[in-house]
Amino acid sequence: AVMAAEARRFVWDLALQKPEDTVVLIISPHPGESAASAGRWLTPVLCLGWGEGLLTSATTRWPGIITNMDVAPTILALLGIHHNQPFIGREAWVEEVPGAPAALASMVEKIEALSRWRGGLLRLVVTAQIVLYGAVLAVLIPTAPIPGWGWRLLQTVLLALLAVPLALLVWDVSVLLSGGIVLAVVLLSWKYPHPLLWSGVLSVVTAGALAADTAAGSWLMRYSPLGYDSVGGARFYGIGNEYMGVLVGASIMAWALLAGKAAASRAGQLVGLVLFAGLVVLIGAPSLGTNAGGAVSAVCGFAAVWLACRQRRVGWLGVVLVLLCAVLVLGVFTLLDQANPPAEQSHFGQTAELLRRDGLGAIFLIVRRKLEMNLRLLRFSIWSKALIVTLTAMAASFIWPSRFIAWLRKNHPQAAKGISGVVVGAVAALIFNDSGVVAAATCISFGSTPLLLMALKLKHDLAAPEAHIEDDAHRD
Repeated sequence: AVMAAEARRFVWDLALQKPEDTVVLIISPHPGESAASAGRWLTPVLCLGWGEGLLTSATTRWPGIITNMDVAPTILALLGIHHNQPFIGREAWVEEVPGAPAALASMVEKIEALSRWRGGLLRLVVTAQIVLYGAVLAVLIPTAPIPGWGWRLLQTVLLALLAVPLALLVWDVSVLLSGGIVLAVVLLSWKYPHPLLWSGVLSVVTAGALAADTAAGSWLMRYSPLGYDSVGGARFYGIGNEYMGVLVGASIMAWALLAGKAAASRAGQLVGLVLFAGLVVLIGAPSLGTNAGGAVSAVCGFAAVWLACRQRRVGWLGVVLVLLCAVLVLGVFTLLDQANPPAEQSHFGQTAELLRRDGLGAIFLIVRRKLEMNLRLLRFSIWSKALIVTLTAMAASFIWPSRFIAWLRKNHPQAAKGISGVVVGAVAALIFNDSGVVAAATCISFGSTPLLLMALKLKHDLAAPEAHIEDDAHRD
């Protein structure tokens, strides 16, 4: 208490005695041992003589938060010193915010609380997914038929798990709303057991909510457990890799399941092209999602499902054309970002400047960093275990029930096309993102869940799937 009183007196005296047109920055580089041990890693920055409001920068685009990398460029800007130093950070400025002290205190409290329990909550969700997929495998592999209540229970829990990304998106709005979303899915899917319908509805609602939040500044994602941890400093704005994967996977399945056969018509193709182009812009544009790897993943996944709905086979030439389209999209986003002043550019503009300055060596460093991050995640992250279990479950469904994939392609061709598009998007997310394991795991869940739902349904309907397929062929 004595130290706090002395600090307040020092700041007050400094504010009274400083000359006019002088800006004073008081920066705490470390929170202290007790605060750090409690998980309170955000440290205060006080700015005197620069107006009232909250500090922010182009690094964070978040009023009330700047990074330690922003301090040096800010000081040089205040001194009016022009330089050509390759700073990673950007100069800060003061943004007017009504009730700034109260808003800052509330923001810090929410961010630090989220940072403390975010990891535990995500581990719980991912562990639940691993256990559930393991239970589905344990039911699919044996030849014994599934009782009706068992099939409906697994179907209900699978759909509830598919609703978790949407529930976590609105976590900051209301925890009760988050729980209500999952509960509503449980009750409705139990009462009306139509797995593909509910998969399509959840995909549409989830993709729509994420697209709307991204367009509005990603403020729900910033405070979501499945969003990004600003204390860690990996990302402060746009769409993170967790929700990027969700948006790509949900959008593909939403289009495939709900557009149905209309997706193959000329009008359907045009609508799909416009929707997918809009989503690519949302994910990758520097002023919106600002996720370069996500834009590439979206182009690949969307192209796969769009071409599949057109009944087009994609050869190597098609793959090359899709990748060229992805490169073109990134080039357009980079040019748009470079049109902004350097202090306002996102990492698109920063990367372009890095390439201009360091040449091909910069590309090598970027690729190596992405590979190192993905290898680290594969070794230590629980997301890698979720991805492996998901791929195992999907591969097992190719074998049990017998000839399931042939049945799925014949009876639910749109679902099969959507699942293939999700797999392509997940593979692209794994390759082109520095935390691609996370993006691939969240993306592929929107393909694996409908796949397992239909495998369970087929095994429940008939104990002998071969006879079922023969009966279908006879009826045709």
